Amino acid sequence: PPYRKDCLALNKSSVMEFIYPKKSTQIYVPVEFNGKTGKSVFEVAHRSSNAVIYWHLDDTYIGSTKGIHQMGLSPEPGQHSLTLVDEAGESISQKFEIIGKK
Repeated sequence: PPYRKDCLALNKSSVMEFIYPKKSTQIYVPVEFNGKTGKSVFEVAHRSSNAVIYWHLDDTYIGSTKGIHQMGLSPEPGQHSLTLVDEAGESISQKFEIIGKK
């Protein structure tokens, strides 16, 4: 829960936190039974249940979520950065690597 207005936050924490991927995660993007490239599900938690989060992959806007903050992605192999910004302007970023498709 948020701090009361008359309390001093000694350890200010972010309102968002990555559930997946964690820092420096290496990811295989799944291949479906029909041979088509699948998607890895990325997820973040937000302190406010009604928050809207705007998702950016390598500085390109890819969509928004509200309520459940999950997005299926299938980036190309290599290093990537996922940046999330909520409607209040709070942001978090996470780097990860796609090491192949399986």
